[in-house]
Formats: sequence, C-alpha cells, structure tokens
Amino acid sequence: MIRYKIAKRKNPHTKAQTFHPAIVPPAAINNQKIIDRIEKKCTLASSDIKAVVDALEVELIDALREGNAVRLGDLGSFRPTLRSKGVDKEEAVNAGLITSVHVVFVPALRVKRALDVKNGDLQFAKAELVPTPKKKKKKEENTPQG
Repeated sequence: MIRYKIAKRKNPHTKAQTFHPAIVPPAAINNQKIIDRIEKKCTLASSDIKAVVDALEVELIDALREGNAVRLGDLGSFRPTLRSKGVDKEEAVNAGLITSVHVVFVPALRVKRALDVKNGDLQFAKAELVPTPKKKKKKEENTPQG
C-alpha cells in the first residue's frame, strides 16, 4: 500500500495554491530484507543470493563508470547522465565543466504496468501525519562584554 499526504503547492505562473496527494517518504528496505524475501521464493540459500546481489552491485557500478547503460530484463535499465556548467563557445567545452554524474533508472514495461494506477491493483492510504513544530530561529543577543 502506498501512503500519501496532502501537499500544498504554488503555481509558479499564477501564484495560486493548490493541494495534491504526495507520497510519504517510505522506509527503505535494505539488502538483507530483500535477500530474505528472495530466499523465501526460491531454493537458493541467503548466502548465495547475497553473493549475487553484491556481484550485481559491483558490476552495475563498473558498467556505469564506463559510461554504459545496463539493462536488467523485466526490471528496467540504468544509465549515467551528466550535470554540467555551460559556456558560450564550443571550443571551451571540457571535462572540467562536469559538476556531477547521476543515474537514471527507466523501469521496464512489466514494472510500469505493476505501478499503473488505471490497472486498479494499487492501493493507497492517506497517512495521518502529526505536524512537527517549526523550529524558531534564534535571535542573536547583543550582550555587552565587560
């Protein structure tokens, strides 16, 4: 079940405020939890699954560092992208302008269909969030030293 909260957003053009459902940041599921779940669905031991997951992580990183896209069947594909500074002249373009490398994940059709709202298989629940008080900024006190 996907939990959502109500988010207030301002339209940058009209400045009008609207309310939208927004996903509640989920708790992350770590490798061990995934390994345990896979172990229950197949005949492999958790140590074998862990070895495969660890090897997949290493190979994925190596392939992305080489600039390659990685396609993982019905899961989807990963590809590196660049963020960089722009310059006015083509001759001035060099690797020093690259500020960061990001990874884009594109889900395969099977994953997209599994998350298709129109399919009717997804369930949503409004999360009851307890508002957290905003921290007040501390004012600097000007006390005479003497």
